[in-house]
Amino acid sequence: MISKRVLTFLLIIGLFVALVAISNPDNIAYPEYEHAHIRLSFSYNGVEENFASDKYQEGYSKDQCESGITKTPLHFHDKKNHILHLHWQAITGGQILKYYGLNKIDWFDSYIGIRASKDEEVNLSLIPIHAKALPKLTNEDKLWIYSGSNEKFELKSTDDFLQKDIETLLGIKSTIKESLDNEKKQSFKLLTANAHSTDDDKETKTQNQNNTITNNQEELKKINNLLGDIVIFAQPEKPSDEKVKEKFSNLEPLSESTCGG
Repeated sequence: MISKRVLTFLLIIGLFVALVAISNPDNIAYPEYEHAHIRLSFSYNGVEENFASDKYQEGYSKDQCESGITKTPLHFHDKKNHILHLHWQAITGGQILKYYGLNKIDWFDSYIGIRASKDEEVNLSLIPIHAKALPKLTNEDKLWIYSGSNEKFELKSTDDFLQKDIETLLGIKSTIKESLDNEKKQSFKLLTANAHSTDDDKETKTQNQNNTITNNQEELKKINNLLGDIVIFAQPEKPSDEKVKEKFSNLEPLSESTCGG
């Protein structure tokens, strides 16, 4: 006969799973392939987090260009600061913060949610956060969230950032998601190859240095499937425009190689 202690334990476990399942977002329960990027800066009371540090970095499969689902929804890698890889569709700002230990969206600090397989047999797995790496905020601290660039930026609603997926928040569509939506399931490797200019094309752009810089940046955004840049300040008072501009100006430069992570 099962003891009361065992029954109580099973009841607690069942209740926990039920609560997680009720609050479980669809993009975690049934993830769909994505390979997009944002550049992210997070500063707490004047000190910026270094996403290139070991506590944020993860290993990854060297071949993630095809439409396979990764084990985790997002990650930083290759010792690069700011550049965050999104591998599951419809990731929200709140899920990004929670994945690194700052939970502003639900009651379960240690898990993003439950992933359910679409196999014939029921197969559920808890998806843990990466680490409790972001600073713990006080009651006085607020999140000041900006999108844009050092030339033009705007303050976003904290609720919008926490609840909306990044594409909706920034008003841009992932080229990967767009191609999948159009049933053009081409690999990201092919996309990046098409996004590169030929040498002849690049020579024509050197006629004007400013245009060259602009065009190269646009190419890099396409290659990286960059959804945008986000700068976050966690502090009681609103940051100055000069501080916001400084953070956007110091984001990690984009590279020409993104396929594989």
